[in-house]
Amino acid sequence: MGSDLQSGARRTDIDTAAVVARCQRGDRAAFRELYEAHSSSLFRVALLMTGSREEAEDLLQDAFTNAWKAIGSYREETGIGPWLVTILLNRIRSWRRRIARRAAKLSFVPLDTPGPEPSYEDRVSDSVETARLLAALQKLSTRHRSVVVLRFYCELSVPEIAKTLGCPEGTVKSQLHRSLGNIRMHMDVSRRLAVVRADAQSQPER
Repeated sequence: MGSDLQSGARRTDIDTAAVVARCQRGDRAAFRELYEAHSSSLFRVALLMTGSREEAEDLLQDAFTNAWKAIGSYREETGIGPWLVTILLNRIRSWRRRIARRAAKLSFVPLDTPGPEPSYEDRVSDSVETARLLAALQKLSTRHRSVVVLRFYCELSVPEIAKTLGCPEGTVKSQLHRSLGNIRMHMDVSRRLAVVRADAQSQPER
């Protein structure tokens, strides 16, 4: 499951300290380098958290707009990746509060995940498993979903997640354990239901 969440991650090696220093001097070209290095992985985080490509794109732009405004307050010991993720998660929380005010119950659309052209059989199998994973992920609370995405997609350590989310490391570990158990349970239920439906469809009509 970790490989599924990590598959969309792309890292671009840059001299982060030098680029950030230029950003803090108001260099927009340097901020473009920062955007190009981190936007792909942050977009994927927003996509996994919201279930909507359109919302993910808007939230990504909001997050980088806020990052540009706040870049002067960035401190190197924070780490640029966790710092940007924190800004993005704050934008996602604000978005979810807006959605909650409009409707009592959220609904999420299924996602397509682009990639290289696999064989037909692999494409069908992968798309089914991806759909099950994303559906299971969306059943988690926002906090539990955040822990899973940060650990298995962003590849943050438990201490980094704790710092990003502002909670004890023990809480991160327990939430991660509970979340993975719930994901496995939801995916197993989905597989069993698929087998039952297939058996029912294969039965001859009387």
